[in-house]
Amino acid sequence: ELLLSGSQIFEGYLGPNDKKTFVMLNGVRCYSSGDRCQFDGVNFHFLGRIDFQIKYRGYRLELEGVEALLGNALNGHFGAIGYDESSPGNFSNLAILYDNALITEHQIRSVLPEHLLGATVIFTDSIPRNNSEKIDRRALARLVA
Repeated sequence: ELLLSGSQIFEGYLGPNDKKTFVMLNGVRCYSSGDRCQFDGVNFHFLGRIDFQIKYRGYRLELEGVEALLGNALNGHFGAIGYDESSPGNFSNLAILYDNALITEHQIRSVLPEHLLGATVIFTDSIPRNNSEKIDRRALARLVA
């Protein structure tokens, strides 16, 4: 993970996320970017995120936050957001997947923020899950690609 330190680092956030956002490394306070990268001795190469935050159409999205928003607005009906991760940092394909035929595309779009209205809506037999019953993000990516 890319950690940043130095005089350019702001003293703190205005919310409770401070403990997750800043870490101590060898006695130095560092900003935890959430970006996975590799350093080749000259340049850093972006490899993706360690969380489920993406940038889509210029907006940073916490996928789980948007999923929670949709679930709350649609009476708890479960949906997931999948994206094509073949090009890290460039998420042109974004899809909202639902496994419930009782929800319509119009209902989904009526609660989405404007910058997500271009996302594709896919109805599937079931949302892919891993062995721990969590959303299988890689399987979602294959559905969207």
